[in-house]
Amino acid sequence: MANFTYQRFQAFFNHSLFIIFATPLTYLFVGTLYAAQITRVHFLPFFLLYCFILLNQFLEKFLERWVKKTSRHSTIFLLIFELLNLSLVVYFTFSLHYLIGMLLLFYSLLVHGQFYLIKIGLAWFSIAMQAVFKGAIMTYISFSIQVLFIPNTLFLWSIPLVLLALFVELGKYQTSLKPLVSVTTNELFTDRTTYLALNSVLVLLYFSSFLMLWPSFSYFTCLLLLSMPAAWTAIQSYDPTKAVKKNTNTLKQLTLYSLLYLFLFACIISARFFIH
Repeated sequence: MANFTYQRFQAFFNHSLFIIFATPLTYLFVGTLYAAQITRVHFLPFFLLYCFILLNQFLEKFLERWVKKTSRHSTIFLLIFELLNLSLVVYFTFSLHYLIGMLLLFYSLLVHGQFYLIKIGLAWFSIAMQAVFKGAIMTYISFSIQVLFIPNTLFLWSIPLVLLALFVELGKYQTSLKPLVSVTTNELFTDRTTYLALNSVLVLLYFSSFLMLWPSFSYFTCLLLLSMPAAWTAIQSYDPTKAVKKNTNTLKQLTLYSLLYLFLFACIISARFFIH
């Protein structure tokens, strides 16, 4: 019975639909939860921001297939998504704050332009900017749409979140976007250098997490160690000494690790209710 239940849970969390709809939450989780400790969460802006990220996720996938020439039959859906995307940017610009609208517009432009940046040899810039937006900017926006300010604490907490996003973006690039790049860029992001970069980012992620969280949450910070087996599983797919084929399951492992880490991170920052 226990084994059957475990298999059902494993099948649920590895299902493609769960990955698709859970991924946008990784950008909003910490900011929204922290805001909930200060004020009542307003569902409409949260839901619309979630829809905005989900739309850009779909657009990214459409454009990736278009660039790889695996699909040319999604023009009407692409146009609809683009119109909805622009409508959401306009809503946040005029209903909340123009700066939020500008940042969302820049994020959308980055999603659209990343393939061009990769093709011209600026993969490192695309990866870095994606990490900053997904790890930090979206965290700030998800908080500010609830409270309309950003505390200094959130800037500190966003450092490990940027490193987490960088870890995921590096893995995603190596798994699905590397065929788009030039020979020069391929020399920069070889299997060996990417694997070393992933390990370095992972070490910095846990080091910065303990550095930022320990002064406020003490031993609760050790909860993050529970995510290390998932990190180890995800990173083994990139070991150049092992003949492991990188595919969609590799991306799922990265996403599931990100979700687990953020869940534990959220549990830690919620501990203030028990500490104080």
